[in-house]
Amino acid sequence: MTTGGTSTAPYSSPTQADDGTILAVRGTVLVLLRADGTSIRTLPSILTDAPAGSGGVGPFDAAIFPDGQKLAYMVGYVAMTRPAPAS
Repeated sequence: MTTGGTSTAPYSSPTQADDGTILAVRGTVLVLLRADGTSIRTLPSILTDAPAGSGGVGPFDAAIFPDGQKLAYMVGYVAMTRPAPAS
């Protein structure tokens, strides 16, 4: 599909719309590609506005709708709290 991925920043979860548009995950961004693997655009990081005291992970399991007009993905947040010191 493309040679742009690397071992440290691979593409994952590719999904394809009926018109051939491909959506893939690369690190913390979503990338839209043409069927020949050339990039259409990179969508900015979706890991913003994380709840206080947490860190975002993802995106995971990207999916593009058959009409190519909508996409879906999952993200998660991990609590970054520390246990209280022992007294």
